[in-house]
Amino acid sequence: MPVQTQAQTVDFINEIKAKHPQATHNVYAYVLRQDNLSRFSDDSEPAQTAGLPVLQVMLKNGVTDCAIVVTRYFGGTLLGTGGLRRAYTRAAALALSAGGVALMAMCTRLSVGVDYSFYDSLLGLFSTFGCEIIKTEFTHNINITFLVKSNMQHDFLQALSEKSAGRFHCTELGCSFSPVSLSTTSSG
Repeated sequence: MPVQTQAQTVDFINEIKAKHPQATHNVYAYVLRQDNLSRFSDDSEPAQTAGLPVLQVMLKNGVTDCAIVVTRYFGGTLLGTGGLRRAYTRAAALALSAGGVALMAMCTRLSVGVDYSFYDSLLGLFSTFGCEIIKTEFTHNINITFLVKSNMQHDFLQALSEKSAGRFHCTELGCSFSPVSLSTTSSG
């Protein structure tokens, strides 16, 4: 589950525990960018055989702002400590694979209004700079709210000004840490 705060993480862990009240173990690990925080719980499994392997999978994959809970219904020692480590490692890897990983970057939310004749050119700029369109309103003009990676904002605005001969200007609406397209990661 993507999370950004410890409160969101605790809520997620408690939600999973509530969904599985008969489970023997709800092992978890999480990594938060905020305060550079990482935690894990073996939830009564032998020390460092459950939560730590889950955390290690996350760290190995460079995952932050994420929580993983692995629910286990059977207790006992049939797997042994090595088997437990392998089982929890595999479960965490499967969770990441199933959930997918999004590359995050600081992005600026911008808004621009253009006339219909410039729309295709603007879409080309969006493609070049990896912008993500949030909302488009078609009225007498086209008003678009979009995200651009903050480190590419200056270049985007310069290209917009050149391509439109200075006719169109963006309004900055704020910044946020947001998912970005993998196709634009090499640009910064």
